[in-house]
Amino acid sequence: MRLLRLSPSASQVKVDAREATQEEWQQEARRLELQGKQEQAEAVRRTFLQETPVPWPVLDEKAVREKLVAVFRTHTPGGKLCQQLYEYAAFRDLPVLAHWLAESDGYNAARAFGKQHALLANKYLNDYRSKSFKGVLQQCEQYGLEHRTPMNQTPLMAAATVGNAALVEALLERGADVEAIDDFGWNAFHWALHAAFRDAAYARGAFGAICEYTAPSAIDLDAGERLVRLDRHQSEYLVFQTLWVLFRTALAASGWNERTGVATATVLEAWHHLPPGVLRPERRKRAHLSSVLSRSEVERDYAYNRRLFKRIAHGWYQLNPALAIRRSSMDEWQPVLVGLNQPFAHEFAHPMQWPISRGLWLAARRGELPMPIAAESWAAREQAAREAKAGEERALEEAARAAAARAAPPPVPAAPPWGTKAAKHAAREELARRIAKLRGEQAAPPDSEDKKGG
Repeated sequence: MRLLRLSPSASQVKVDAREATQEEWQQEARRLELQGKQEQAEAVRRTFLQETPVPWPVLDEKAVREKLVAVFRTHTPGGKLCQQLYEYAAFRDLPVLAHWLAESDGYNAARAFGKQHALLANKYLNDYRSKSFKGVLQQCEQYGLEHRTPMNQTPLMAAATVGNAALVEALLERGADVEAIDDFGWNAFHWALHAAFRDAAYARGAFGAICEYTAPSAIDLDAGERLVRLDRHQSEYLVFQTLWVLFRTALAASGWNERTGVATATVLEAWHHLPPGVLRPERRKRAHLSSVLSRSEVERDYAYNRRLFKRIAHGWYQLNPALAIRRSSMDEWQPVLVGLNQPFAHEFAHPMQWPISRGLWLAARRGELPMPIAAESWAAREQAAREAKAGEERALEEAARAAAARAAPPPVPAAPPWGTKAAKHAAREELARRIAKLRGEQAAPPDSEDKKGG
């Protein structure tokens, strides 16, 4: 007490105490998560942050599959479910789903997908574009930093998608998880990369800052024979991330010339507007890209081969299905195609891409992929049409054979084998016919003699 200069007889002792802010508790919960202390992190969120579930429906994989079954399999009446799926297709850029809605279900609004999908996608991102994002931060305090938007994005993913660097920085300061993923294995950086591929202004403007904030420092992969780490400064890093983002786009491609892979020309086109701070000019050349892809091909005999890419055809590549990626947030290794959630991506694949999509899944020893729900009725009609056409062709062939049989001369009986009793009997009969014919000709008088006699 003397050292503290306190008197035991003091009537009052004043101690200054400061209450932690909401932001500090969010950072503490995130710190505990990174240390693997999930129970303590949940206790902080439950006790101090008092987070509540979001009041809106979230279109995650489970909800989307339920709506697909209701619309395409059980044909639940009403346009609300179709509208929700159409907006999901617009937000996620799923043209095949819009096609099934228009053709199989008769939802005519989906026929304008090409013109409307950008407008519908912005509907769920407007709140994250504003420079005044106080409302977004209030939602994070109420529902948690990792709460999901109606399209199953985290606030950080949404902010990265629209290029709001100030909001991204504010969310990261509060402990937002840059490694959080959606149903297709995309994190905030993948959403930003996808936006940069489609929007030149975004790529030249906000993408550089968003990339610095959200891009993981490295990617850890298991190539079977060894573990591989791709650091951000390496060429393979951006190529791997690009193929990851373009994977679902490749499944949706139409036409036999599209090989469920990504062409080098497609990669270079996607990179065209990326800033030099993200991609150095010498790395955006076709020769350099081809070199990076070829030296890491699965079948390539190369001492330092990392076996990252599988060549589908000349100039067409896909991620090696045998790879596994480390998910530090889940503390586990995931097969690449599981990380990309290929079964869910297959639901929105073009029918021409089904064979290779199923082949990739089988190559990873994951079993058989089922028929996409939205395509079941179309596939049944196509099968019935093929069977009907095959039946008509068989009937025509049988009719042609019958007509040919009626027009053909009677078949000549085959001669019995030489030396058998039947052959000897036939020879005697033939000899008897010839003798009888010869005798008949000799018995009949010639015409000249008949005339003289007359």
